[in-house]
Amino acid sequence: MATLERLEGDEKLIKCTPMDEDCVPIRSMFLTCDCDDWLNDLVNKTSDRGEEELMDQVLKKIHHYLTAPKVHIGAFYSKSYIWYMRTPDLRIFGFFYRPGVFIAVCGGEKKDIMKADGYKKLFRKTMDVSDRLGLDLPKYMTRTLAADRRINWERIYDYPQKYL
Repeated sequence: MATLERLEGDEKLIKCTPMDEDCVPIRSMFLTCDCDDWLNDLVNKTSDRGEEELMDQVLKKIHHYLTAPKVHIGAFYSKSYIWYMRTPDLRIFGFFYRPGVFIAVCGGEKKDIMKADGYKKLFRKTMDVSDRLGLDLPKYMTRTLAADRRINWERIYDYPQKYL
């Protein structure tokens, strides 16, 4: 089985850092290479709905996730433990490997995802990639696992009971 450090060393995952060098991250976030390529394609793309460019939206979302005391990530697909982070124009799909450790697998523009099973395809892609990474078990962090490890999920993430 693989560890995050090994996958990072093998260049299968890229660790995110806060935009402000003086900020100490509270959580960790990793990107798959496909997700990183998708992010690089966002450079200089303009927003349809928000006032910020798409790359700025993503960078602020990542920075907020890494450094804010409480975060609201987005929506949760309970059948597969897949989450997606939201910005006005974008969705970033991934999963929690451990509490405070999010692995972003893929993303897309909301306007494109809304067409013809876009969410279903990205959920499926995220599940496939998480299986191929070969992470140590359990590969998804669930509310039950967090409770078993005495981790206060609500304290870390700003989610009401119904979302977990």
